[in-house]
Amino acid sequence: MIANRVGDFGIIMATILIFWTFGTVNYYSPGEVANSCYVLEHAESISAEQAEHGECDAEAVEAFATGAVGEHEEGEAEGSEEATEESSEVEGEANAGIVLVQETETEGEHAEEAEAEGEHGEEAAHGAHMSVEDMTNANFMPDQMGVFAQLDALVNLDEGETIPWAVSPDGTVIERGREVQFGPYSADISVVLFLIIVFIVLGVSGKSAQIPLFVWLPDAMAGPTPVSALMHAATMVTAGVYLLVRSNVFITYSPEGRLLIAIIGTATALVAGLTAVGQWDIKRVLAFSTVSQLGFMVAAIGVGAYVAAIFHLVTHAVFKALLFLGSGSVIHGVEHGEHHVHELHAHDHHGDHHDDHGEPFDPQDMRNMGGLRARMPITFVTYLIGTFALSGLPIFAGFWSKDEILLDALVHGGESTNVLDQLSGFIVFFGLLVAAGFTAFYMWRQIQMVFFGEPRSEAARHAPESVPSMTIPLIVLAIGATFIGLINVPGGAWPFTLFYKLHEFGHFLEASIPSITTGHTLDFNWLLAGLATAVAFGAIFLAHSIYAGNKAVRGEHGAVDGRDPLQDNGSTSQIFTAANRRLYWDDFYFAVFIRPYQRIAAFFADVIDWNFWHDYVHDKVIKRGYDTISQLLANPLDIGLIDGAVNGVGRLVSYLSGRFRTAQTGYVRTYAVVLLLGVVAVIVLMVLPLIPIGS
Repeated sequence: MIANRVGDFGIIMATILIFWTFGTVNYYSPGEVANSCYVLEHAESISAEQAEHGECDAEAVEAFATGAVGEHEEGEAEGSEEATEESSEVEGEANAGIVLVQETETEGEHAEEAEAEGEHGEEAAHGAHMSVEDMTNANFMPDQMGVFAQLDALVNLDEGETIPWAVSPDGTVIERGREVQFGPYSADISVVLFLIIVFIVLGVSGKSAQIPLFVWLPDAMAGPTPVSALMHAATMVTAGVYLLVRSNVFITYSPEGRLLIAIIGTATALVAGLTAVGQWDIKRVLAFSTVSQLGFMVAAIGVGAYVAAIFHLVTHAVFKALLFLGSGSVIHGVEHGEHHVHELHAHDHHGDHHDDHGEPFDPQDMRNMGGLRARMPITFVTYLIGTFALSGLPIFAGFWSKDEILLDALVHGGESTNVLDQLSGFIVFFGLLVAAGFTAFYMWRQIQMVFFGEPRSEAARHAPESVPSMTIPLIVLAIGATFIGLINVPGGAWPFTLFYKLHEFGHFLEASIPSITTGHTLDFNWLLAGLATAVAFGAIFLAHSIYAGNKAVRGEHGAVDGRDPLQDNGSTSQIFTAANRRLYWDDFYFAVFIRPYQRIAAFFADVIDWNFWHDYVHDKVIKRGYDTISQLLANPLDIGLIDGAVNGVGRLVSYLSGRFRTAQTGYVRTYAVVLLLGVVAVIVLMVLPLIPIGS
């Protein structure tokens, strides 16, 4: 909860900075295409060879865009042409890579020309065609563009240089330079850009479980296994990676930001990979594996390998969903085996089952498994395929995406002229190579503990294969985990290049990524692929030598006193203990965040809320003040005015009734006299008007 709120804070701060700097939070305005090479390629203005290798000549972009603009603006008013020329001078060379694409109906002369071009021309004559305008010639100011085009304009300015940026309502042209104003203070666009990246990375750390906000994700796997499969494969945990890739232009223009992202991603991959080695829970191993693989993606973004990052996100979604559903099948089988054992012992109930030592039976603890290969063959084969894919073995899905990340990192570090980029490239390459070894090791450790050896519990001995409704999805995902990597086959990967289009996934993404510099353009590197494969097989061989046979758990009572072979080895016992304790990250969080937060919360609850607010403010200030005011108001108003008015009416009625009561004497003669007087009074009143007055 706290980690996600910190991540939300980062996203909010990044959004505020972006809006303050650019006046919008839209990365692109309607019609903008970030990658002009993409437009040229699909307009057939460059050769197929250039398109295949991602080559794009800036002069070709300018010539193509200028020609399109000339055609598009033919026949427009002279004033519009002058405005266009002025806008061209305004933006200069800053936005040469950003183009504006518009769809217009082909009518009149253009339709006739299109029909003359043949079959495709006939289709174009009756439909829409693409009009492309270079931003340097477009008839609008930079402030009307999206965030990325504005950033492209600002970062290409020299210090002290300004360009016309916007037009005020009274027609005055407003100029702008690299400096961003924050009230009386100002900062260079590079500083603001780095701050934006820092806040975005903070948000990504919360959403996609990166250091230091990754501790929540392993605990999130406590829910139902299908939910874990969906969450770890395709939902919130990948949202941060997607956001980071969509923010690619920020990263492209900030070497410091790239280094920060590369360090965080690589450190997360290493820390989570090592932590997974020491876990007993089958789902917790996969949860830390997810954290590690997210680190791979983030590290790839740190070296500009945006295509490789999203490619690995896609392949990871398939084999991680397979592994989580496979773990659910294993847990389901072990639970059924446990119920079967209790039925045999006439203990058929649905409460918590306990072993001989009174400990609750945990069907997710790998120490209670073993030998399930023979009992659950479909689950075993599909889980093995998922393990191969996650470990990056040829030809499975993870092999293609992981190797692409490693190759991009190596090229980024070796060919870059920027020292920070060189550093980030080599950090990512060597760090992820070690993390890949961790991945293969902990996954083969899991395979040995779950499926090989002798069953270490009666539940495992009687575990049945899952029903078809559970195994069929495993088979489908196993097929995907085998072949999904072929959607982005690199050049030189014979014989796959004979059957699949090269870099197809990269071409799919390039329209929205203006700074694809490696990714889909690199050919397959057999030497690097051999190195990564050797690391994976070496880790698998090491895990097999440690856990094969019945050595996976040392102990007489399974999960109760089971010990990992690494625990019994003096040279590795401390490392395993640290990994089992999550490298003490939880202890660190409790010491630094949770306990201080609890103490602060207790202080506010006990001292501020109860002692101060309730006892002092409520009881003494509010209650006593209210009592005093009420007493002051009670005497003059309540008693004097309100009670006096009510009681006064009563006293008046009592007084009048006492006076009228004396007239009731009880004598007939008195009543006769009163009656006579009444009659006389009536006669007088009747006769009086008839008597003339003043005569």
